[in-house]
Amino acid sequence: MSAQKQPDLVQGSAVSLGTVKGFRVSIRKHWQEVRADWQALLAVAQTCPFQESGWMAAWCELTASHHHAPLLFVMVHDGPELLGMVPLHERRFAGHKVLAWQGDDVNDYCTPLVAPRLFEAMTAQDWEQVLQRVASHVGGVHGVLLRSQPAVLSGRTNPFAQLGSHQQTGIAHHLAVERPWPRCYAGLRGKNTRRRLSQKHRKLKTNGPVHLRGLRRACDRAAALALMLRWKADQLDERGSRNPFRTACGAPTKLTEHLQAAVNQPEALGTMRVYGLFVGEQMIAGFLCFAENKRLSVLINAFNKDAYPEHSPGQLLLIQTMELAARAGMTHYDLMRGDEAYKREWARDHTILIDSMLPITLRGQGLALLHKVTQRAKRAALKRPRVMAFLYAANRASRHMQRALLGREKEA
Repeated sequence: MSAQKQPDLVQGSAVSLGTVKGFRVSIRKHWQEVRADWQALLAVAQTCPFQESGWMAAWCELTASHHHAPLLFVMVHDGPELLGMVPLHERRFAGHKVLAWQGDDVNDYCTPLVAPRLFEAMTAQDWEQVLQRVASHVGGVHGVLLRSQPAVLSGRTNPFAQLGSHQQTGIAHHLAVERPWPRCYAGLRGKNTRRRLSQKHRKLKTNGPVHLRGLRRACDRAAALALMLRWKADQLDERGSRNPFRTACGAPTKLTEHLQAAVNQPEALGTMRVYGLFVGEQMIAGFLCFAENKRLSVLINAFNKDAYPEHSPGQLLLIQTMELAARAGMTHYDLMRGDEAYKREWARDHTILIDSMLPITLRGQGLALLHKVTQRAKRAALKRPRVMAFLYAANRASRHMQRALLGREKEA
């Protein structure tokens, strides 16, 4: 790596950070400046659906307008050729400034957009020096917290998941699909299970015409998404789980706002699919999916627990979207992050997700230790049903109290 240099302005608003292994490193700070480059690089470097331009645009616009978190796009060039972009932003962790992946508060996976040639040329140590230069340029940064990273990207070890203090913090499940669908389905589920689900589908038809719809009109997509988010939020509140879709006071979260914005992006019609299972004109289950690189990824799956629950509408929609993906020539069906029982039943493969914390200062070393201890405590709690039952009950009581206080304030 070349000696550290004082940043120089290059290419308009880009800031040069010198070179690493002969590759030129620079920073830009506005999505509109890099959007065209990002879209071009997607064609050769995309590794996950959360890199789609419409998804990125919605997050950047929402963050810039409402949350005011400074954005950083680390650009890596070989001469004039752009080979990589590392999207970061400034955020707070335990009250201290750190750098983190853009979208780490809404994405199941967080990854850089890096061409294969650059992945082969740059080691984890090289990327560490890039991030240290970025932190030095920003100033006041105590660490780089990189969350929800697949351990493997396109068959290669993810170097960002090996930085600093790193640990497994999640799992994602996926499976292969193929034509002909009947043979693929038979390989996924046993004969008795297939018969039982077929019977549920036939019985559901006694309540009216049953059909799968792919929603394309903006008003239909928005209405379906609103229903799905309400179903999910209500079920999570009832259980006492963490609710990423609605605050305790009933306000939409950043994730909800982001989903509503992303589904209406111009690019989203092709890459973000909204599917509904209908009985007559009533939607009883819905999926929000990404479609990219011969992969269908389920981001949101939700069902109306009061509409024909005995017929398992969520399971029926799962099967129908798998069949749709297989018949369309897709090869992978991604159930995404989470270790729910139904995902383990269907999936044949999984992806380990890693959090890494690269300390920049002495205080950053303390933050890395705090992050490791916190994640270990969460994993320990998840393995103890009694602890989780207590936490769920505490969450329900806390939400009830907050809503009661809010109601009194409104009355006053």
